[in-house]
Amino acid sequence: MQAWEHRTAASIVDLAARIRVADWEDAQEWCNFALLRPDSAAVGARVGTLRPEAPPGIHADRTGRFCHGLSNRASYRCEVVGRNARGHLKQFLYDLGPPAWDHPLFWLSGQIEPICVGEGIAWMGRSPSGTQAASMAVDHTLVELDVVEGCFQREEIEEFFSSLRPVSPVAQERVRKTPLALLCYQRRHPDLLITVPMGYWEHRRRPPALLTTPLTSEEALPALAELPLPILAGYTLDSAILFGDVGDPQEIDLVYRRGTAPEHWIRLLIWTAGADGSLAFPPKIDRQPCRHHAIRLNGSTVWHAWLTLEYGQHEAVWRDATRVYMLMCKPAPWTGLVFFSRLIETLL
Repeated sequence: MQAWEHRTAASIVDLAARIRVADWEDAQEWCNFALLRPDSAAVGARVGTLRPEAPPGIHADRTGRFCHGLSNRASYRCEVVGRNARGHLKQFLYDLGPPAWDHPLFWLSGQIEPICVGEGIAWMGRSPSGTQAASMAVDHTLVELDVVEGCFQREEIEEFFSSLRPVSPVAQERVRKTPLALLCYQRRHPDLLITVPMGYWEHRRRPPALLTTPLTSEEALPALAELPLPILAGYTLDSAILFGDVGDPQEIDLVYRRGTAPEHWIRLLIWTAGADGSLAFPPKIDRQPCRHHAIRLNGSTVWHAWLTLEYGQHEAVWRDATRVYMLMCKPAPWTGLVFFSRLIETLL
């Protein structure tokens, strides 16, 4: 099946780059992700606002613009209304790095609750501003609900996320078959690094001008010929994102996904031990609330961090003679401690 190709603006000052009200079907054509529309009896959604993708640059009107750098990534934002609450729903492709703690909306939030929704996990808690919020990744789409008035009940949020349906089943299927590397903003635009938190460990990608090269698995195999790429049962290598010189990258981010479900991913990050930009070893926990410990496994010291033993997000860090590794597993109903422990053992 043909890879998904979305529409983009030629420049930030192009009329096509303007933020505008757009119905769901028109908006999908401008999104590098599968746009989802809720079909919930308890929570209704209105037509929203599209922010089209455009090359890096600063628009004179920053209202609604991405404020963490020069990039102009696509997103769709609408209002949702329940019986006793009202909120904003935002959808976009999170291609800034492995999502911090699986749900970047809750960075530094200590009170969140996992909710099983089909084969995925949604999270409910408080946003950095202290308001009620919820988040879930569906396919390549990160869905964030930020409540601005009242309070949604847990059952409403569970029903809401369960009701999400693709605006275009054709677009969703094509997005599912498209490697993350081809969807990434950096595939089309040279962009400065956005040094977001990643996982539980204290690490930021530096410097901001570091070259970012997203590669499909077919492109990655010859580029990383000297690196034995792990084989993970049930998962296939989808993409590799290289930072720095492609011939000698400072960091390698391997993206594996489970079958044709891109929301079920495993990320393996690799650095040259002790080099500039490498994750320190032993690693330090960042400001994310979590539990962690060090264990001995197959002769190696492995640092393990998690939020819930039942789902994760489970992460591990270890090193060998030349490299440091960080393993991150997207939470799902089956990604408990036993699953993750076996996963580590296959890599050591």
